[in-house]
Amino acid sequence: MPVFAQPLSILLLAQDTLPAASGPAGGDVAAPEPMGGMSWLILFGFLGLMLFMTSSAGRKQRKQHEALMASLKKRDRVVTTGGVMGVVVDVFDDRVVLKVDESTNTRMTFVREAISRRIESEQSEEDSANPND
Repeated sequence: MPVFAQPLSILLLAQDTLPAASGPAGGDVAAPEPMGGMSWLILFGFLGLMLFMTSSAGRKQRKQHEALMASLKKRDRVVTTGGVMGVVVDVFDDRVVLKVDESTNTRMTFVREAISRRIESEQSEEDSANPND
């Protein structure tokens, strides 16, 4: 047997002959869990909170978009999700016709869901600022 293997074999023999650590009832003693096993509960609670916050934000945006679609009417200035700006000419159940160029009277048809927001016109802002005119 080589010289360097002797200390290793003695160490292995020593490990085999050591008695197992036992608790008051004679069973094995487990290492105590940090925070008394509450770490999984905290982790799942945090995960649930994150899911709730993201779903509530999505619901809020969806409700705002539904309100916009319900209140859409002719002569509203809008922007589509693609960035096209125009004035609503016709509103149907599933689509909206926008006039995108005044000089050539160019009209484009979009699905209703493509309308992302309404642009407040300068005239309506001035009217709301001076109601007595």
